[in-house]
Amino acid sequence: MPLVYSVADLPNDFSAVKVQFGGKGMDLFGGMTGMFMGMMGSFGGGGGEQDPEQAAAMKFFTYMEISWTKGETARIGTNDFLVTYKFDFDMSMMMGEGPPDLSKMPLRLHLVKLDAIEALVPRPDLKKSDLLGLASFPAVNSRAKQSSGLSSAKQLALGMILYTSDYDDVFPWPQSTSKVQEVIEPYLKNDRVWETGNPESSRFLFNMNLGGVSYADIESPAETPMFFESKPWPDGRRIVAFADGSAKLVPADDWLNVEEGLKLKFKRTAKQPLPPR
Repeated sequence: MPLVYSVADLPNDFSAVKVQFGGKGMDLFGGMTGMFMGMMGSFGGGGGEQDPEQAAAMKFFTYMEISWTKGETARIGTNDFLVTYKFDFDMSMMMGEGPPDLSKMPLRLHLVKLDAIEALVPRPDLKKSDLLGLASFPAVNSRAKQSSGLSSAKQLALGMILYTSDYDDVFPWPQSTSKVQEVIEPYLKNDRVWETGNPESSRFLFNMNLGGVSYADIESPAETPMFFESKPWPDGRRIVAFADGSAKLVPADDWLNVEEGLKLKFKRTAKQPLPPR
């Protein structure tokens, strides 16, 4: 019998069951599930029964305590064991943005003493195909939103570059980000690019110190922030678009460098600021 199966290689004749132990056994993971659900803050949950992240973590724990078996037994010495496969739980799983991708986790051999089993509860609602379709729940959702936010930041940066190409390579000199929205609107696909997707109600702001500045006077465009998020994501990162048109997620430790870049003063080429919106 294999020691490990990948989800993809798990034989189709294996079924999901919940092993209930009698007095001679103990379901350690099942007994700890309640405690872990109380630690939902580690996954960003705690928003009630309908909270999507909490529901995702509930689903994660459901799969973690399920055994996969086709009913085979094995005798070792004088003891008979039910051959099952389970996901191994590790406390490091609690340290990420969300539960890991179960479809990529190994199912390891777990031999369960037959005389310790009180009951096997079939779970026909849980199937191998469901595991293959699973993603890492809130973590994937968060990464998808961050990817969308990065795309928006790049579009903002491109829109600004297109604007400056029509105005002698000089940035607009606005008095607010809302004025920037107005002047570069013709260079953007739509207004939704101003949406960061950040659950912390963040928004993109323009680096006002670039107002009225010529590109030629920026020594390090790739290190000079152009647009940035007003608030960090739950993981501490922020989306920043730079004067060279690039954009990236900046970790909390590197945000101090971005803040220093936002303080840089440049020579203004424009004669006067744009009128208020």
